Amino acid sequence: MNKRYIKISLVLLSVAGHMENMAFATEYASSRDSPTETFKTRLARFFNGFKTQLFSFYNDVTDAKKAIEFIEPIEFIEDQEVIEAKKAIEAKDAIEIIEDQEVIEAKKAIEAEEAKKAKQTKQNIRTNQTKRIKESIQAAEVMGEALDLAEEHAEHTYDYKLYFKDDDGTNLYFKKFNNTEIGKLEFTIPNPDRYDAVVNRLWDPNGAKNFDDKFIKGYIPRVYYRNLVIVQQRYKGSNESLATYFNALASKIELSEYETAIVLVSPDINDHNGAPCIQYVNPIVESANSFKPDIKSGKSIRNGKLFKVYVNLVAVFIKKKTDCVKITYLSSLDLKTSPNTPQDIVRKNMANIMLSIVKLKDIFKKK
Repeated sequence: MNKRYIKISLVLLSVAGHMENMAFATEYASSRDSPTETFKTRLARFFNGFKTQLFSFYNDVTDAKKAIEFIEPIEFIEDQEVIEAKKAIEAKDAIEIIEDQEVIEAKKAIEAEEAKKAKQTKQNIRTNQTKRIKESIQAAEVMGEALDLAEEHAEHTYDYKLYFKDDDGTNLYFKKFNNTEIGKLEFTIPNPDRYDAVVNRLWDPNGAKNFDDKFIKGYIPRVYYRNLVIVQQRYKGSNESLATYFNALASKIELSEYETAIVLVSPDINDHNGAPCIQYVNPIVESANSFKPDIKSGKSIRNGKLFKVYVNLVAVFIKKKTDCVKITYLSSLDLKTSPNTPQDIVRKNMANIMLSIVKLKDIFKKK
C-alpha cells in the first residue's frame, strides 16, 4: 500500500476518534447543566463547542496534509537517489561490459594475427621445402651430367699428353678442351685394405689438410642428400696474394662394390662475395650454368677479402684392386689467370696442385 494513503487513513481515524470524544463530552456536559438552563442556551453552548472542535479538526487535517506534502518530496528525493545509484551501477556494469568486450576483441585480434603469422610461417616453410626439393633435383641432374663427362674424360685418349712420370707408376697428363686445361693423374696406393679409408679421406671437406700444404679449411654450407652437398674450400695464396676459395657441388657415387667416384663442379653459386666478380660460365658441364643456388658465407668472403676461383670439373675415381687401390684424378680449374698466361705456366700451377694428392701413398702405405 502507498505510504501516503496509510498516513491519510491514520489522520481520518484520529479525526473520527476526536468526534466521538467531542460528542461524549457534550453529553456529559449537558448532564451536568443545571435544570434551570434553557434549551437555547445549551444549544448555543453546544454549537460553540462543536465549532471549536471543528476548527481543531480542520487544523489537524491541514497539518497532516502539510506533513504529507513535506514527506513526499523527501521520499521522491530518496527514490531519485536510489534510481541514480541504480543508474550508476548499471553504467558501471555497462563500462565493464564494454571493457570486457574490448579485451575480447583485442584477444581476438591477437589470436587472428598469430594465426596469420603461423599460416604465413607454414606457407614459407612449405615454399622453402618445395624450393629446396626442386633445387636438390636440379643439383642431382647437374652431378649426373658431371659424372658422365668425368667418366668420358677419364678414358685415356690420344689427345692427352704426358706431363710428368715417376718410377713408382705415377703419371700426369694434360689436354686442351673447350679453351681450358684438363689434367689426369694416375697412381696407386699399395694397400687394398685401406680402400674405405681412402674414400672417406677424400670425401671429407677437410681431408686435404693431410696432404696439401696450401689447404686452409673446408666446410659444407648446404646438404641436399647424404652424398650430395655444396662444399666450400679455402687455400693459401701464392706469395703475398689473397687466399683463394671455391664453391662446388660435390657428390659421392658408389659405382660398384669396389669402386667409388667423388665428383665436384662449380655452378653459378651466389655466395654474396663483396668483391667485383666476372660472371663465371662452366666450359665443361653445361647444366651447371643454369643452376644458381644462394648460400651464406663468412665475413671475409662478404667483405671481398678472398679471391674466388672455380672448379670446371674435378673427379676422383677410387678403385680397389687385388694388390692396391688405384686412383684416377681428373682436374680442370678456372684459376682466373690472365687469358694471355702461357700454357706451360698454367699447367705448372695445375701440376703443383694435383701432385699433392700423391702423398696419400705414404699416408696409407702398409705398416
